[in-house]
Amino acid sequence: MNDVERRRLAQEKMDRGELPRVDPQRIWIQPGMGESCALCSAAITETAYELQFTLRLVSFWFHDACYATWLAESAKPVCGLPSSPPFA
Repeated sequence: MNDVERRRLAQEKMDRGELPRVDPQRIWIQPGMGESCALCSAAITETAYELQFTLRLVSFWFHDACYATWLAESAKPVCGLPSSPPFA
């Protein structure tokens, strides 16, 4: 998947509420353990690193490139939403 496709997919998943629009306060990085990437849905194998965070008791796992794309897209302002929405 190329960067343009990842950006489009990130926006679609955030629009549907499948991915959050907030920057996590803490992430964990470790060798992949086979979890599905929250963005591209492919397995994160042991030859790659997975980036994981939890918001509201929901965990999200990403490939490093998918995380970077999601983080950049989630920081963009959305019409009608504050640029940094609260996440309690």
